[in-house]
Amino acid sequence: MASPNALSTEPLDLVELSQTYVLPHVVKMYLDSAILQSSSVAIVMGLWAGALVPFYKIVCGVDPGVISAYPTLWGSLMVFLHSAIMFSLTGPVIFLVAIKMCSDLPLTVQQRLLEERFPNSKRTLSNLVRKPRLTAYLLENHYRLLESFGMSPKYRWVNDLGGVALFGMCVCSYNAFAIWVYLSSESPTTAGVMMIFLGVIAIVNAIRYSAARSGQGWE
Repeated sequence: MASPNALSTEPLDLVELSQTYVLPHVVKMYLDSAILQSSSVAIVMGLWAGALVPFYKIVCGVDPGVISAYPTLWGSLMVFLHSAIMFSLTGPVIFLVAIKMCSDLPLTVQQRLLEERFPNSKRTLSNLVRKPRLTAYLLENHYRLLESFGMSPKYRWVNDLGGVALFGMCVCSYNAFAIWVYLSSESPTTAGVMMIFLGVIAIVNAIRYSAARSGQGWE
């Protein structure tokens, strides 16, 4: 906390700017998009966690004699199932943190502008908001753009961790269901056909995701 004498010598235009400044449209557009996407993914992952619990109860209720026939596969099934549940419970928390960080950015800008009243401040943000337009360097990377307006550099880590949790949930859930289908099949032929079918679905989804990632330029 600065002394009253120090405050009285600081420019008052930053106080006025902090009260009236509105984030550029491109920044608000990304924040709205990030909040919407994070909210949707958090809801889906939470619902998926609820759907995995009954499946877990079914697996736990299998007769031990059946498990003893394929102990390795049943053990792998439990590992993937536990991992899927953990990922689906962790993911929503991570995405809620990302939502919190995006929602707080307008207030962060206001606070940083007030902090730049003091002589020892570099005034990087106040110089930025006074410019008539943003540079291409900032617009090329949305993380860089948000960080220039006060977003913590850790936001990209939070976002990446959320993606890892989502990917881990999908992979572990798919593997668990694939093993369950194999173990539940009445004959090796049926099991083989089902595994081929599930493998084709996995490959198609992986190709579609890779194409979308490349085409949209996802980071």
